[in-house]
Amino acid sequence: MKKYIRMIVGALLALTFVIGCDDSFLDEKVLDAYAPETLKDKLGFEAAAIGLYNHFSTFLTTTDDQTILGMFQLGTDIVWNPMGRSNGYARPYHDYATLTSTDGASIRLWRYLYKLINNANILIK
Repeated sequence: MKKYIRMIVGALLALTFVIGCDDSFLDEKVLDAYAPETLKDKLGFEAAAIGLYNHFSTFLTTTDDQTILGMFQLGTDIVWNPMGRSNGYARPYHDYATLTSTDGASIRLWRYLYKLINNANILIK
């Protein structure tokens, strides 16, 4: 039994060294940048800028019950929140006792804005 275990371990080590020594294994495809032919003229840059504008303009209109639009106004006299209604992301902003640093609205907002910043940085490169 020990003989078979040693043979299997030896074969796995040999296979690891054979695969690990191949330089093409380390080559990565760039997936987070535009192709060089996309941003070679004014039209390409304008199309990319329009994509950024579109990304920014759709933030407040993508939730199921549209409460992310008004959640930053809760606690004021601008938005009325009926009790018993499912109000998704806005729930912690209505009852401040449940508001934490990990609420869904804050996470969604920051992820969305960091994605926008990342896309703008890709365009600037």
